[in-house]
Amino acid sequence: MNPKLNLLQVYCGIASLMVVLTHGNKIVAGELQQNDLYLLQIFHFGWIGVDFFFVLSGFIIFYIHQSDIGKPDKFTPFLFKRFIRVYPLYWSILGLKILVSLFSTAKDSIYQRSADEIIKAVLLLPQDRSILESSFIGVNWTLCYEVFFYCIFGFLILKNTKIYQTIIFA
Repeated sequence: MNPKLNLLQVYCGIASLMVVLTHGNKIVAGELQQNDLYLLQIFHFGWIGVDFFFVLSGFIIFYIHQSDIGKPDKFTPFLFKRFIRVYPLYWSILGLKILVSLFSTAKDSIYQRSADEIIKAVLLLPQDRSILESSFIGVNWTLCYEVFFYCIFGFLILKNTKIYQTIIFA
């Protein structure tokens, strides 16, 4: 990575820590059944880390691939790199989650999910909001947005027109 971007690694680490602390806060509050415990409220702001990741991801994709804009021959390598970066690890973790769910008696087991939900989860297509809040599949929502962003940026690589630029920057 370009030495100028090293500080972004630090910011990424801070944002990751914020997200982990927020999720940890929710777990601890749930286990203690103390949602109003003041000490736990310290980490409530950690959701900002997710937004930061989205902004950072957009910046890095643009920074790295700005010279590819309007060059259709760069589209396939761009998509391949994005696919390899996201799907193999995601499918591995999702597969493990589904496997564990097969042996679970919890109300959120795989048996409670429709084929449509599973297919959307595998392909990283957006899910219904109720699934996001109540299902082990729902935690993939950030990757759904990331893949959507990759597709939009891919269109800019294919065709660098004013209309695509306007849509993307909007």
